[in-house]
Amino acid sequence: LKTFAQGLRRKLAREQQLYIYKDGLRITTVGGNKAIDLSGEGGLSELGMWQRQVWIKVAPRDFLIIAMSGPKGLKAHLDTVFTKILTTVELIDPTDALRVRNANLKRGQELLAGLTVKKLAAAFNGRFHWYLFRKDGKDVGYMVVRASAARRDSTDGYAIDSMVRLQLPKDKIRRADREQFANATRTFTRWREEMVVGSGVRVLRYFEEGSKQGDVAVCRITSAGQERSNQKRLTKPMLKTYLPRAFGMVLPRLVDLKTKQAYAFVTYNSQANAFDMRTFTVVGPETITLDARRVETVRITDRTAEDTEPASVWVDPRGTVMRMTTPDGLVMDASTKNAVIRRFHDDEIHLQRLK
Repeated sequence: LKTFAQGLRRKLAREQQLYIYKDGLRITTVGGNKAIDLSGEGGLSELGMWQRQVWIKVAPRDFLIIAMSGPKGLKAHLDTVFTKILTTVELIDPTDALRVRNANLKRGQELLAGLTVKKLAAAFNGRFHWYLFRKDGKDVGYMVVRASAARRDSTDGYAIDSMVRLQLPKDKIRRADREQFANATRTFTRWREEMVVGSGVRVLRYFEEGSKQGDVAVCRITSAGQERSNQKRLTKPMLKTYLPRAFGMVLPRLVDLKTKQAYAFVTYNSQANAFDMRTFTVVGPETITLDARRVETVRITDRTAEDTEPASVWVDPRGTVMRMTTPDGLVMDASTKNAVIRRFHDDEIHLQRLK
C-alpha cells in the first residue's frame, strides 16, 4: 500500500496539479479498513485550493475515495471537520447487510405472528405513564401515555392515547393529542393526531386521520388550512411485518428483553406516503441514574427508518420505558403525575382530567 501511495502522490500532481505536502501522506485506518490519507494544495482550479483525499481500500483493486477541498485560508478548520467526518465512516458489506436485514425482518414477523390476546392484554394494561422532557438539563415538556384495551368502529382491539407538550429553547410551544388503535390481527388499524403550534393569532394547526384496512393504508392530512389525502397499498410480504402505530408504542413489552437481538418491521410514513423499515434492537442490561436512584434497565436502540439515527431507550424488566434520548439531545425521563403538574402547573386543570 505504501508503494501505491507514492505512485498516487505522483499521479495527483501530474493529472490534477494537486501537490501533496511533504508530510501530507500517511497510511491510516478508516472504518476498519486500511486507507491512504493525503493533503496538499493546488488542483485544477485557477484559484488554488487546499484539498484532502482519503482512499479507503475496500477490495484488492478497489478504493472508496472521500475528499474535501476549500480555500487555503480555511484549511485548518476544514481539516478538523474532515477528520470528524472520517470517524463516522462505517463500511458495510451489502451481502452481509442484506442477510442481517432479512434475519431481522423474519424475527419481527415471528414476533407479530406469535402475539396472543394474553400478551397484548399484558402490554395494554390501562395504566397511565408520565414523562418529563429535558433539553440541556432544563424541563421543556411532558408526555402522558396510556395503553389499554379498547373498541373502535365496532371492533375490539388495543389503543394508545397520548398527550404531549413540548417547547424547546427559542421555539414555539407544541401540543399534540394522539390516538392509535389496532385489532389483534392487525387487519384493521387507525390513528388520529391533532397538533397545535404556537398560541394566539399566529397559532398553526395540524390534523391527521388515517387507517389501514386489509392491504391499503389511507390518511387525510390538514396543515395550515391545506388538506391532502394519501393512499398506499402493502404487498403480501409487507403485511406479514406491518407494525401498527399502537403496537409500536409498546414494543418493549412485546420483545424478548433477555436476548440481544434485533427486530425489523414495516411502518407507514403518512407524511411521505411511503413505507419505512423500523429496526428495534435489544442491546442488553445497563444501570442508569434516575432522580438520584440507580435503576437496573435494559438498553434498546430504536431506528424508525433506515435513513435516520436511532434513539436510545432504557426500559425496566417489564418493558416500561424509564428513559429515552434522541440524537438531537432531547431526554425523556419517567416521572409522576404530581411532578409533571408541579412543573407545568398552568396545565393542571387539563391534566387533572386524566383518570
